[in-house]
Amino acid sequence: MIDQYLGAYGPNACSLSTIMVDASSGRAAVNRQRHARAYTEVSGPGEALLPDIVQKLGLDAILDLGCGAGGLLIEMARRDKTFRGTGIDANADMIRIAEQRRRSSDIGQHAVEFIVGDVSDPSTAIPEAVLQHTKTVVAANLLNEFFMAGGQSVVAWLQSLRGVLPDAILVVADYYGVLGHGHNPPRYRALHDWIQLVSSQGIPPPDLAQWEALYREAGCCLAHSIEDRRAGIFVHLVRLTE
Repeated sequence: MIDQYLGAYGPNACSLSTIMVDASSGRAAVNRQRHARAYTEVSGPGEALLPDIVQKLGLDAILDLGCGAGGLLIEMARRDKTFRGTGIDANADMIRIAEQRRRSSDIGQHAVEFIVGDVSDPSTAIPEAVLQHTKTVVAANLLNEFFMAGGQSVVAWLQSLRGVLPDAILVVADYYGVLGHGHNPPRYRALHDWIQLVSSQGIPPPDLAQWEALYREAGCCLAHSIEDRRAGIFVHLVRLTE
């Protein structure tokens, strides 16, 4: 928590006067090395929440976009020796840690592959060889990065993904925003929303209805939702074609 909020996003707090003038400058201020270090010894959201869900639903041939330190794919490979998956993340430090964790684990050498790539544009970030065998796409704490200009960037991202993987299932794991959506928001979630703002990510929608509207606008279909309303976290299963 300290590495993430003070280490990774501390520079943003120090540069607040600049970011308030140019909101887009917040992304460059983030300390990506400290952000990666925050997940070196601690399970990330994907590893803590998604393996049981993915396994019970029988989802396979997984592409993890914004894979971070690789927790989800490594855990899935530990559980199933036949598992194969690919993770892509723009943060080279995250990918380095993911590779270290893979090498130190007891999974097969070819079970998972990690690639450095800018997943903000799926049409260019995903190698053709990966597209050919992908059936399930996971986006854990990824789409909340694209709300600085409202929901249109998310719609465009979904349409781009749909264009290259029209038959895939998308698993979105994220949280509902609270800042600006009502009085007396929970402090922890409000703090995270503030971090989102000062790092040029923006505040995600506050409820299922607004997320579902974005999916529909992008030509996708929400098939199922799992929510913890008190914690404000969710998992959405989305069909990339209606």
